Amino acid sequence: MLVLDRTEALKRLLMVAPGPLHPTTVLCGPRERRRDVSGPWALTASQLMVDARADVPAARLEATLNPLLLQCACAECRTSIQNRIRTIVVEWLEVRVSSCACTQTKTLIRWLANPKADNIVYFSQYYGVVYCLQNSVFRL
Repeated sequence: MLVLDRTEALKRLLMVAPGPLHPTTVLCGPRERRRDVSGPWALTASQLMVDARADVPAARLEATLNPLLLQCACAECRTSIQNRIRTIVVEWLEVRVSSCACTQTKTLIRWLANPKADNIVYFSQYYGVVYCLQNSVFRL
């Protein structure tokens, strides 16, 4: 159930287009916004939604959405897209992964308090804490 909730949360995050819209200027009006922001965002977001999984790394979201910045000629629209991407990544990282994460975190904290020389700790920015303990890999 939590996997579906996380997948649905990703889809909900992607459905919100960049905004707010700035006032129309000589270089950027409704037509340019559709061409440079709304259209590409809808296409890219729909591709991500089709492939949406509970374990999609935030780095993949950024790598897929960041090229939209290159297509946009308007600085204010680029800022809007950049802010939306940042919001999506932050909110995606805050979505709860599973109910057992709390127990695993407590286990990890106990293990870190009394580490053994043959254990290796890895920290990953996008997957949370990953640690190796007696040849077993756990992700939180």
